[in-house]
Amino acid sequence: MAGRQSNLAEARFPRQGVSLQGCVMKMNRERITLLLRSVADCPPDLFLPKTPVELVIVAKSVLYWAAAETLSEHNGALTLALCSPPVKIQRRRDWRYACVFELAYRALHQPGCVGAWKNAAVMDISNSGMGLMVESSVKIPRLVELLFQLPDYDAVAKPGRDASAYGASLEARPIKATSRVTHVRPNADGTLLVGLCFKTLSPFDQLRVARFISAVWPE
Repeated sequence: MAGRQSNLAEARFPRQGVSLQGCVMKMNRERITLLLRSVADCPPDLFLPKTPVELVIVAKSVLYWAAAETLSEHNGALTLALCSPPVKIQRRRDWRYACVFELAYRALHQPGCVGAWKNAAVMDISNSGMGLMVESSVKIPRLVELLFQLPDYDAVAKPGRDASAYGASLEARPIKATSRVTHVRPNADGTLLVGLCFKTLSPFDQLRVARFISAVWPE
């Protein structure tokens, strides 16, 4: 896996409970340097040498995990020593995984014209989209805006699986995405299953979704 600045990464410091995001500046078999988005308000001992770090990297839409230790930090450039080679933890991009939680959505019409926020239940999720269950009386638009918070790992992880070993804890900030409706199918109970494909999702929110899927359904 070649390290390039376009590759997103997240460094989790489990002892301090801190997660920092950034981009890969350079990488080889022994070490990796990240350009962090921000180091403001970090604990003073966060970057001490040999501080344990859990590293998550996105390379060519594939998610990797590695154990690492801090070497140095200067002006937001964090250099880590890799304790083990990065291992692939992300499943196929288009596989959907059952996961029930609530979200808010609204219709997007002409530019600047949006519908009212409504609630729906997420039935499944993948790196490229999700499935919603809505009432049959709801008129389904072609394009929707989504606002949702991924559940805590522990709330949905399968028994016996230590989800914390597969990446950093989730941020509290909700995820916002624009999605295209791909299909609408009726359910036996009269509700509708609406398939969505993410159209706009920020790179770091893509990382959060991929990390969530890999933590809850590890290989």
